[in-house]
Amino acid sequence: MEVRGTHLDQELPSQPCNHQELQVGSQRRYGMWWFLASLGVLFAAALVGYLTIRMSKPEWAGEALPPLPWTLFISTGLLAILSLDLEWGRRRAAAGYSSLAMIRLAALLALAFLGVQTWSWFLVLENELSSQASNLYAFAFFMLTVLHALHVLGGILSLAWVERRARQGAYAQGQTVGLDEAVLYWHFLFVTWLVLYAVLAIAN
Repeated sequence: MEVRGTHLDQELPSQPCNHQELQVGSQRRYGMWWFLASLGVLFAAALVGYLTIRMSKPEWAGEALPPLPWTLFISTGLLAILSLDLEWGRRRAAAGYSSLAMIRLAALLALAFLGVQTWSWFLVLENELSSQASNLYAFAFFMLTVLHALHVLGGILSLAWVERRARQGAYAQGQTVGLDEAVLYWHFLFVTWLVLYAVLAIAN
Protein backbone atom coordinates (compact mmCIF):
# COMPACT_ATOMS: atom_id res chain seq x y z
CA MET A 1 0.00 0.00 0.00
CA GLU A 2 1.38 3.41 -0.96
CA VAL A 3 1.62 5.86 1.92
CA ARG A 4 1.58 9.57 1.26
CA GLY A 5 3.19 11.16 4.25
CA THR A 6 3.35 14.83 3.38
CA HIS A 7 0.77 17.53 2.89
CA LEU A 8 2.04 17.97 -0.67
CA ASP A 9 0.52 14.59 -1.54
CA GLN A 10 -2.75 15.19 0.25
CA GLU A 11 -5.50 14.06 -2.09
CA LEU A 12 -8.52 16.27 -2.12
CA PRO A 13 -12.03 14.84 -2.25
CA SER A 14 -13.22 14.60 -5.80
CA GLN A 15 -16.48 16.37 -6.54
CA PRO A 16 -18.65 16.00 -9.63
CA CYS A 17 -18.14 18.66 -12.22
CA ASN A 18 -21.48 19.60 -13.78
CA HIS A 19 -22.24 21.31 -17.05
CA GLN A 20 -22.74 24.71 -15.42
CA GLU A 21 -19.27 24.62 -13.83
CA LEU A 22 -17.69 23.69 -17.16
CA GLN A 23 -19.50 26.58 -18.81
CA VAL A 24 -18.31 29.02 -16.14
CA GLY A 25 -14.75 27.79 -16.59
CA SER A 26 -14.96 28.23 -20.35
CA GLN A 27 -16.32 31.76 -19.98
CA ARG A 28 -13.58 32.72 -17.53
CA ARG A 29 -10.83 31.39 -19.78
CA TYR A 30 -12.33 33.27 -22.73
CA GLY A 31 -12.45 36.45 -20.69
CA MET A 32 -8.90 35.93 -19.47
CA TRP A 33 -7.60 35.59 -23.03
CA TRP A 34 -9.27 38.87 -23.96
CA PHE A 35 -7.81 40.51 -20.86
CA LEU A 36 -4.31 39.25 -21.68
CA ALA A 37 -4.71 40.44 -25.27
CA SER A 38 -5.51 43.94 -24.01
CA LEU A 39 -2.49 43.85 -21.72
CA GLY A 40 -0.36 42.69 -24.63
CA VAL A 41 -1.48 45.75 -26.60
CA LEU A 42 -0.58 47.97 -23.64
CA PHE A 43 2.93 46.56 -23.33
CA ALA A 44 3.41 46.60 -27.10
CA ALA A 45 2.46 50.28 -27.19
CA ALA A 46 4.96 51.01 -24.42
CA LEU A 47 7.69 49.18 -26.34
CA VAL A 48 6.87 50.99 -29.58
CA GLY A 49 7.04 54.31 -27.74
CA TYR A 50 10.38 53.37 -26.22
CA LEU A 51 11.90 52.27 -29.53
CA THR A 52 10.55 55.33 -31.31
CA ILE A 53 12.25 57.64 -28.83
CA ARG A 54 15.38 55.49 -28.91
CA MET A 55 15.74 55.80 -32.68
CA SER A 56 14.55 59.39 -33.10
CA LYS A 57 16.88 61.05 -30.59
CA PRO A 58 20.33 61.61 -32.15
CA GLU A 59 21.87 62.40 -28.77
CA TRP A 60 20.73 58.97 -27.56
CA ALA A 61 21.85 57.03 -30.61
CA GLY A 62 25.44 58.25 -30.53
CA GLU A 63 26.25 57.78 -26.86
CA ALA A 64 27.22 54.76 -24.81
CA LEU A 65 24.56 54.16 -22.17
CA PRO A 66 24.96 52.73 -18.67
CA PRO A 67 24.78 48.93 -18.58
CA LEU A 68 21.59 47.26 -17.45
CA PRO A 69 21.63 46.27 -13.76
CA TRP A 70 23.01 42.77 -13.24
CA THR A 71 20.17 42.14 -10.81
CA LEU A 72 17.81 41.72 -13.77
CA PHE A 73 19.28 38.23 -14.18
CA ILE A 74 17.97 37.40 -10.72
CA SER A 75 14.56 38.87 -11.54
CA THR A 76 14.34 36.71 -14.63
CA GLY A 77 15.28 33.58 -12.71
CA LEU A 78 12.68 34.27 -10.03
CA LEU A 79 9.89 34.65 -12.58
CA ALA A 80 10.98 31.49 -14.40
CA ILE A 81 10.85 29.46 -11.17
CA LEU A 82 7.51 31.05 -10.24
CA SER A 83 5.97 30.16 -13.58
CA LEU A 84 7.17 26.54 -13.36
CA ASP A 85 6.02 26.28 -9.74
CA LEU A 86 2.50 27.44 -10.54
CA GLU A 87 2.24 25.14 -13.53
CA TRP A 88 3.22 22.24 -11.28
CA GLY A 89 0.60 23.32 -8.76
CA ARG A 90 -2.08 23.60 -11.44
CA ARG A 91 -1.37 20.09 -12.69
CA ARG A 92 -1.43 18.70 -9.15
CA ALA A 93 -4.77 20.36 -8.52
CA ALA A 94 -6.16 18.93 -11.76
CA ALA A 95 -5.05 15.48 -10.56
CA GLY A 96 -6.86 15.93 -7.24
CA TYR A 97 -3.90 16.87 -5.02
CA SER A 98 -3.28 19.96 -2.93
CA SER A 99 -1.60 22.89 -4.67
CA LEU A 100 -1.51 25.09 -1.57
CA ALA A 101 2.27 24.86 -1.05
CA MET A 102 2.97 25.81 -4.67
CA ILE A 103 0.68 28.83 -4.49
CA ARG A 104 2.33 30.06 -1.31
CA LEU A 105 5.80 29.57 -2.79
CA ALA A 106 4.72 31.53 -5.86
CA ALA A 107 3.59 34.44 -3.68
CA LEU A 108 6.99 34.51 -1.93
CA LEU A 109 8.79 34.43 -5.28
CA ALA A 110 6.62 37.29 -6.55
CA LEU A 111 7.48 39.40 -3.50
CA ALA A 112 11.17 38.54 -3.99
CA PHE A 113 10.89 39.64 -7.62
CA LEU A 114 9.54 43.04 -6.59
CA GLY A 115 12.32 43.35 -4.04
CA VAL A 116 14.99 42.65 -6.65
CA GLN A 117 13.34 45.06 -9.09
CA THR A 118 13.47 47.78 -6.44
CA TRP A 119 17.17 46.99 -6.00
CA SER A 120 17.61 47.35 -9.78
CA TRP A 121 15.91 50.76 -9.74
CA PHE A 122 18.33 51.99 -7.09
CA LEU A 123 21.27 50.69 -9.13
CA VAL A 124 20.06 52.71 -12.12
CA LEU A 125 19.70 55.83 -9.98
CA GLU A 126 23.26 55.38 -8.73
CA ASN A 127 24.60 55.85 -12.27
CA GLU A 128 25.78 59.32 -13.21
CA LEU A 129 22.85 60.41 -15.35
CA SER A 130 24.25 63.76 -16.37
CA SER A 131 23.55 63.71 -20.10
CA GLN A 132 20.20 63.92 -21.84
CA ALA A 133 20.75 60.48 -23.36
CA SER A 134 21.26 58.88 -19.95
CA ASN A 135 18.18 60.59 -18.59
CA LEU A 136 16.14 59.27 -21.51
CA TYR A 137 17.55 55.82 -20.84
CA ALA A 138 16.55 56.02 -17.17
CA PHE A 139 13.05 57.24 -18.06
CA ALA A 140 12.52 54.39 -20.52
CA PHE A 141 13.89 51.81 -18.10
CA PHE A 142 11.61 52.93 -15.30
CA MET A 143 8.59 53.25 -17.58
CA LEU A 144 8.83 49.64 -18.78
CA THR A 145 9.87 47.97 -15.53
CA VAL A 146 7.45 49.88 -13.29
CA LEU A 147 4.60 49.13 -15.70
CA HIS A 148 5.45 45.44 -15.44
CA ALA A 149 5.85 45.62 -11.64
CA LEU A 150 2.36 47.11 -11.27
CA HIS A 151 0.93 44.08 -13.03
CA VAL A 152 3.00 41.82 -10.79
CA LEU A 153 1.24 43.45 -7.84
CA GLY A 154 -2.05 42.52 -9.45
CA GLY A 155 -0.77 38.97 -9.82
CA ILE A 156 0.03 38.82 -6.11
CA LEU A 157 -3.57 39.75 -5.35
CA SER A 158 -4.75 36.92 -7.59
CA LEU A 159 -2.45 34.53 -5.71
CA ALA A 160 -3.95 35.65 -2.40
CA TRP A 161 -7.41 34.84 -3.77
CA VAL A 162 -6.51 31.39 -5.11
CA GLU A 163 -4.59 30.60 -1.89
CA ARG A 164 -7.75 31.27 0.10
CA ARG A 165 -9.78 29.04 -2.19
CA ALA A 166 -7.14 26.32 -2.04
CA ARG A 167 -7.34 26.33 1.77
CA GLN A 168 -11.07 25.82 1.41
CA GLY A 169 -10.48 22.77 -0.81
CA ALA A 170 -11.98 24.41 -3.90
CA TYR A 171 -9.51 22.90 -6.36
CA ALA A 172 -10.42 19.24 -6.50
CA GLN A 173 -9.92 17.10 -9.57
CA GLY A 174 -11.46 18.74 -12.60
CA GLN A 175 -12.35 21.87 -10.63
CA THR A 176 -9.50 24.30 -11.18
CA VAL A 177 -11.58 27.25 -12.37
CA GLY A 178 -9.86 30.39 -11.10
CA LEU A 179 -6.53 28.68 -10.56
CA ASP A 180 -6.14 28.10 -14.30
CA GLU A 181 -6.64 31.78 -15.03
CA ALA A 182 -4.23 32.90 -12.30
CA VAL A 183 -1.53 30.56 -13.63
CA LEU A 184 -2.12 31.75 -17.19
CA TYR A 185 -1.74 35.37 -16.03
CA TRP A 186 1.63 34.62 -14.46
CA HIS A 187 2.82 32.80 -17.58
CA PHE A 188 1.91 35.96 -19.48
CA LEU A 189 3.88 38.13 -17.05
CA PHE A 190 6.92 35.88 -17.43
CA VAL A 191 6.85 35.96 -21.24
CA THR A 192 6.24 39.72 -21.19
CA TRP A 193 9.23 40.21 -18.93
CA LEU A 194 11.44 38.18 -21.27
CA VAL A 195 10.40 40.44 -24.16
CA LEU A 196 10.97 43.64 -22.14
CA TYR A 197 14.37 42.45 -20.95
CA ALA A 198 15.43 41.45 -24.47
CA VAL A 199 14.36 44.79 -25.94
CA LEU A 200 16.15 46.76 -23.22
CA ALA A 201 19.31 44.69 -23.66
CA ILE A 202 19.35 44.94 -27.46
CA ALA A 203 18.43 48.63 -27.62
CA ASN A 204 21.04 49.44 -24.98
